[in-house]
Amino acid sequence: METESDVYFSRVMKLYREGYPLKSIQAILHKEGLKEELLAEALCKLKLLVYKKRKGRGVAFMVSGGVLLLGGFVMTVFLFHANHSFDVIMYGCTISGTLLMGYGAYEVLQ
Repeated sequence: METESDVYFSRVMKLYREGYPLKSIQAILHKEGLKEELLAEALCKLKLLVYKKRKGRGVAFMVSGGVLLLGGFVMTVFLFHANHSFDVIMYGCTISGTLLMGYGAYEVLQ
């Protein structure tokens, strides 16, 4: 049996999947005359889901950036000792890895 809170949350999720921003969802449901306490609880659940998804995506970007930086370092060391040009690997991996880590940090902290 669904509780009233679950019904509100399913309604909020339906509107969110349709592309409405959180403020619009709150305004729409407030106009419908739904209970303010249950509406706030449903919106908090939605925000937690959104933040959890963003945090996971941000951590994945940060890990991939770190792996790229580490791989670039190892490749640079091997190419340096083999007397080959290592500039492209060193700068390319450093820039790409730093950008990925920066974007990941942005996703986590926003």
